[in-house]
Amino acid sequence: MKNNYLFLVSILLVLSTASCKKKVESCKLGKSYISDGSSTPNPNIFSYYSDGRLQKIEYSNNTKDTLIYNADTLVVRTLDNTDSTTAVFTGVLNSAGNVTTGTKVYLDYSGNITSTESYLLEYNAEGNLTQKSVTDATGLTILSITYNGNNSATGTLFIAGVLDRKYTFYHSGVSNKTDIDDMNGVFTPYFGSRSANLLDSTFIITSTDTTKIQYSHTLDANEYVQKTIQTYLNHGADTKYLTYQYFDCNK
Repeated sequence: MKNNYLFLVSILLVLSTASCKKKVESCKLGKSYISDGSSTPNPNIFSYYSDGRLQKIEYSNNTKDTLIYNADTLVVRTLDNTDSTTAVFTGVLNSAGNVTTGTKVYLDYSGNITSTESYLLEYNAEGNLTQKSVTDATGLTILSITYNGNNSATGTLFIAGVLDRKYTFYHSGVSNKTDIDDMNGVFTPYFGSRSANLLDSTFIITSTDTTKIQYSHTLDANEYVQKTIQTYLNHGADTKYLTYQYFDCNK
């Protein structure tokens, strides 16, 4: 009887250990790939400072974003595939590290400013982005998002005072540990906290059409998203395949 008891205890310990291994919360996004399924894409590569903040993104087309933090200021410098600076974004950070105001200037190859954008960003108490206003030479663009708990629920995009599109978001019960943005599947942690759960589907409604995006996620052993299949359903079907790789998962 005692041997049976010890055997059961050992099994429970093994199961508990396996369960704990699936709850790693510290993985950093290292690479992401976007494919249409017919080609082998180059990766987007992410690197970080020693304190964990994002330092650089090297995109699949060989352009780069480099990030420099100075007290409450963030500077994002965009480089083309010849390492020439094409844009500089300077943002003011709040206590949570989210950009509240910012200016982005676009540069020609001589370093002259060709155009400018001004940013104003608002967040709720949980740090989710609720409104992003961007002003440029053509006018004002406003993206507004409402939330159900910590998940995005609806959104609107106004361009020069005219409603361009509406969004409706539906989430699964799976945690969004990768911190991927609901709007375009990118990783920009300085624009607020992401939805708590992964998307199940999104409806994008314009004056002429409605597009449904259906999501199918595959998780890795640490319950981070390893692969997402996005299927766009309207008059036809278009599919994108997004793959993610991580590192530093044992800290």
